[in-house]
Amino acid sequence: MSQRYFEDPEHARLYAKYRTVPPPNLIKRVIGYLEEKARSLVPLNLGLIEFVFSTDMVLLYWRKTNEVDAKGRQLALDFGCGSGQNTNTIAPYFFRVVGLDISEAQILEARKKSPRENAEFMVSPAEAAPFSSSSAQLVTSCVACHWFNLPNFYKEVERLLVKNGVAAFYAYTLPSIVDHEKAEELNEALCDVIHGSLGRYWGDGIRHLENHYKEIDVPFSKEVVRESFISKSDKSLSDVVAMVTTFSAYQTMKRIEGNEAVEAMTEKFQKSLGYITSPDNDPHMPPDPVLTAKQNLNTGFWNVRTMNQISKTEKVVKEMRQYLIDIFVLSEIRWSGNGLEKFGDGYAMAFSGHPSVHRTGVGLLMSPLAHKAMTNWNPVNECIMTVCFVSNNTKMITNHTAIIACYAPTNETTEEEKDAFYNMLNSATKDVPRHDILCLVGDLNAKVDADRQYCPEVLDPRGMGEINENGTLLINYALSNDLIIGGSMFDHKTIHKYTW
Repeated sequence: MSQRYFEDPEHARLYAKYRTVPPPNLIKRVIGYLEEKARSLVPLNLGLIEFVFSTDMVLLYWRKTNEVDAKGRQLALDFGCGSGQNTNTIAPYFFRVVGLDISEAQILEARKKSPRENAEFMVSPAEAAPFSSSSAQLVTSCVACHWFNLPNFYKEVERLLVKNGVAAFYAYTLPSIVDHEKAEELNEALCDVIHGSLGRYWGDGIRHLENHYKEIDVPFSKEVVRESFISKSDKSLSDVVAMVTTFSAYQTMKRIEGNEAVEAMTEKFQKSLGYITSPDNDPHMPPDPVLTAKQNLNTGFWNVRTMNQISKTEKVVKEMRQYLIDIFVLSEIRWSGNGLEKFGDGYAMAFSGHPSVHRTGVGLLMSPLAHKAMTNWNPVNECIMTVCFVSNNTKMITNHTAIIACYAPTNETTEEEKDAFYNMLNSATKDVPRHDILCLVGDLNAKVDADRQYCPEVLDPRGMGEINENGTLLINYALSNDLIIGGSMFDHKTIHKYTW
């Protein structure tokens, strides 16, 4: 039976957000081997990508026989698929790819996030898949087979593969930080967490990662190929901390010792990294940068219609946690006055409303990470508010990001009210230093059309509907402030392009 460490829904969401995707080089190598007709292998030169977060990728792959061709790429099975990172990477090469995992929570997360129409996900143990014999051209397992009952899994792999099919098992070893002037000190802190704080909570399978899969003996044939190469990717220190929370040992410690114990360990680890990297090890360092080009950051918007009820506020915070949103812009919160409201577990919301009446109002709800990075906020009026965050981009002069939260008048509102809103919005925009990154987020009540020729400076051809008066005002605002309308740039389902 497989070892089960990835069952919790919250763990599945963290796993989906922070786990690494297999590098394209590795996948192409596996596909290339599947298509080779002879036993001899073509020498492979896997290049080194120079970034800051390193894992040693280990690849084992094997061909069932060399008697007949694998009859195209009809079916690939990805065992221990988790939230689908590897499954989705394989999908472009096959007519059908199926990710299987013993955790229902992981499968639910994979189904929500998969962008591939030919990718399916199902709950199944690795040792007993619901597929007929000799049905798959490729069987894979990415950072997972060390948790399986390997003798039973090997029998299942041999049963499932067609003749000349390929099995590929690969994993990255425990991570390390490179290309940083204090990499040695940072890795000592990381090792203290991995082998110290979490040491006794790891399952038996972790030894296979620590010794680079050398003890995984594939009992099929002599033609078992082993390759190893370095995969590097950009990660901020905050990403490193978040990655730790996806480890099975972290979740085991959480289950045994409780939330307070793991939160205290995580906070200590984050402070340790911050202390190491701060200038002159100054304990009074500025907030940890959050809005960087190298970091995953989820930003959302919601016209909540009202938050003038305790139950609605709790619901919004719950939705933010569920979807792992770091910055949540809200409109029509209907709170009067302005202020910074703090909630439990480090969440906070800056808000700006009418001085005395519960109407309109905008808010910006922040995760603990985003809240720590906030430097200041400016409540302009009941429909406009600016919030600034520390950011860090060594290739640019800027070190701040400004988000303007807004709620524009509806299309039926008088021209005087619309002009007053955009005059105030332009003024708030001009107040943002020109070297800062600027994002305008909110309910603009506008349609800008899908015709890019109308105004190619600010539009891409993915808008919706026919342009209305508010759309014209928005385009003019974007033109005058050197901005682009992001909603017209990205492919989304039609239902996701409208607010209701």
